[in-house]
Amino acid sequence: MAAQAPAFAILQPIAGDRPAYPVRKLSVSLGKGDKRGVDLHLGDCGDIARIHAIVQFNFGLRRFELSAVGKTGVIVNGLIFAVGCAPVPLESGDLIQVPCTSGCAPAHEMYFLLARSSADRGRVQGGLHVLSSPWSVQERDRFQRALLDVGHMRPVAIRERAELVRRTVEEIVEFTGAFVSALHQHCPPGALRRYLESVAPSSAKVPEAISGWRLLRKQAGQWARRIRALHLLQEVVFLRDQVGYDVLLESDLPPLVPGWAPDDDRALLLGAHRHGWTQISAIKSDESLPFSKELEWPPSDDVIMARLDRLLNEGASGDGPGRVPITNGSALGTLKRPEKRRLVEDRAQLFTKRQRIDFMRALMIYGVCRDPVTGQMDWSNVRRRDGLRHKRNSTLIKVFQSFCEESARMAPGVLPVPGPPPPPRRPSSTEEPMTHVVAKKFRKRLSLMNQLRTRVLVNPDLESLIMREPPPSASNLPSWWSPACDHSLLLGVGIEGIGQWSEMFDNQSLSWPPEAIQGDPPKSEPLFSRVRQLVTIYAPYGPREAVGPFDTIPSDFGDEEDEQHAPQKIRINRASMQVVK
Repeated sequence: MAAQAPAFAILQPIAGDRPAYPVRKLSVSLGKGDKRGVDLHLGDCGDIARIHAIVQFNFGLRRFELSAVGKTGVIVNGLIFAVGCAPVPLESGDLIQVPCTSGCAPAHEMYFLLARSSADRGRVQGGLHVLSSPWSVQERDRFQRALLDVGHMRPVAIRERAELVRRTVEEIVEFTGAFVSALHQHCPPGALRRYLESVAPSSAKVPEAISGWRLLRKQAGQWARRIRALHLLQEVVFLRDQVGYDVLLESDLPPLVPGWAPDDDRALLLGAHRHGWTQISAIKSDESLPFSKELEWPPSDDVIMARLDRLLNEGASGDGPGRVPITNGSALGTLKRPEKRRLVEDRAQLFTKRQRIDFMRALMIYGVCRDPVTGQMDWSNVRRRDGLRHKRNSTLIKVFQSFCEESARMAPGVLPVPGPPPPPRRPSSTEEPMTHVVAKKFRKRLSLMNQLRTRVLVNPDLESLIMREPPPSASNLPSWWSPACDHSLLLGVGIEGIGQWSEMFDNQSLSWPPEAIQGDPPKSEPLFSRVRQLVTIYAPYGPREAVGPFDTIPSDFGDEEDEQHAPQKIRINRASMQVVK
């Protein structure tokens, strides 16, 4: 008798005497029927279709995914997924439920549990997947060369240039964070170390391929200088795409060769961003770059790369250390004074790439808040970020709309909105596409926070409702957890945002038992699941959503009437990579 194949995972029913089902295939069907119809029989309930759901392995993500096929859909960790939604990536410990209106006993609930030797990519930390396999020395070296060519803010370009076909964009982002953290550890004290501290992730786990790298310890300062220069170049070109004019870096450097003009410096910067820092041959042969005609190039490529380094690291032009001024080379001189003032004020509202990332993170933490009286979007939580505190409402809402459109394109089946899909948009040359994982997380977070504020927290009898109809107990929460804690959890997420657990437990206006929290603090992932479960249970008791999570109204575009002071120049601070006046 042949031995059975090892199981990748098991589907463990919660109640009843049904045995666990071992997942030994890459595609398993769940539904109603015997072994000839489906792999796993869920029950004879009328709400279960013949083939109700499919668990399938995704080779691109290296994860098992769950797809809903039956008309009632499926519930994963308290969130319902209807037919047509994008497949749901499964993690070990996820709770899978089939909606049932007949009150069947036992309920159609099961846990998805991975085997230790599973081919799945493993758990998630901080929104990014833990690396499934160690990086080889060859992959690390190709990654390092590509990163020093295009910068750490462009993971898609790094993946293509380094030919890291086995790695996903999320893995490259995580490895980049570990690389920058290692540079921060070994970089000498000074401005470069302060810059690395501002961009390095706080909890990056440095893999062995980086921690034992002697060359990184020796070249940390030089590599950090290159990364900062490429980051500044990224922001300069990003601003150029938003303004619509040619943007210069002011510099007092002498000409590189006889006949070298400031336009040649601009063309050199654009070419370095387009082709890479070391791709001098490609820069020279690019006829679309505005180099002077019949230009005699220096004999050595090292001279050109040294020019790039000086332009981005030493081109301060007397405006103070660490600030690189950016002015418009052609348009401002031909405008009248009122028009010039308006143009400069509008340019002060531009977003750097780092500010766009901070804005997206703030939205996924706080969601979209609306004033209870006027119904207008309230950006006070978002403006807590240093680089966003001076942005106008109209500027924030336009960037918010671009996030919504891009997430709808990248995750078309996740929380679709009525109407035709958004038209394809030509991305900026500096814009990294939103990944499918980030798009799904963005749409789910905004929808969850919108339901919490518009349907759950507005209920005046919420506390009594929770006491009268408490939610089912959860085994992954501490033993001291009570329905009163559920009420405080919903209030705390509405005030502090989702994922801000430390701030929520420190909030004195919420009734938390401090001794119990210190003795047995709840973990992050169970709290996430509990919030989703509570919103799913108590949202039907509240009013319907007046405005959807991705909708806008005309009053959202109104700006507060405050005096606008026109800056003389746009500057990027090299320490924080923020636009400053």
